[in-house]
Amino acid sequence: FTISTTFSRMLSLPKVCKRGQVCHIYATLPEDASTSIIINVHTGIDVDSISINYDTFEKFSKEGKLNYTQPAESFIPPLEDIGSRVVHSAYLYNLLPDTLYSLQVVYAGNVLKSANFTTFPSSKMESNFTLIVGGDLGNTPTANSLNERIAPYNPRGIIMGGDIVYDNGDISCFYCWDAFLSQFEQLNEKLGRLVPLILLFGNHDLGLDPYQFIPVDHSTNLLYFYFPQHSTNTSNNTLEPKVPRIEDRR
Repeated sequence: FTISTTFSRMLSLPKVCKRGQVCHIYATLPEDASTSIIINVHTGIDVDSISINYDTFEKFSKEGKLNYTQPAESFIPPLEDIGSRVVHSAYLYNLLPDTLYSLQVVYAGNVLKSANFTTFPSSKMESNFTLIVGGDLGNTPTANSLNERIAPYNPRGIIMGGDIVYDNGDISCFYCWDAFLSQFEQLNEKLGRLVPLILLFGNHDLGLDPYQFIPVDHSTNLLYFYFPQHSTNTSNNTLEPKVPRIEDRR
């Protein structure tokens, strides 16, 4: 027989992505982090498309406007109603290295969210910066306290080496990823900018677990859905500055 916990989630969990609102915003990195970044935004199910307006923080402070716009790639992951959302990802490129940028999330002419991000130094620059490396995070009091410990180091990026939320690739555990993103959104608020996430797969992200009773299915893995981390590879094996399709992500 089969036991479903869908009803208990509906009763016990809040709806994170409400209509007309941004519920998460975070950054991931393609190959060249000095000139490009991927901005990822989760919204309510009614926000079917967004654009990212952006410019350097310096120009925005002087002119009061953002001169560049990049439409996002948008899709609806197959989640149950309580977790439903649209996931948008915008690939920003031709950026200046080691530069603070400002952005706005725009839908139907309205600004839903504002944020800042900083590009990495180029290989030609002599610059020191801090990366935070960890793994086996989960959603525990210890994990939730990490922001207080990380913030004083002012990290440029965070590398998670697998076993990130222990969802075992089960798409019904979407709330684990909401808790994870909320942890790092607190850090972003402290630092006043989006700290890019670099995520690696562990066995508990894929569902390779001796006690796992559902099959491993990459086509429904939220780590693929939520975190594009490379450019699009074209038919002639060159990189194009675009968010890769879900089926092409790795």
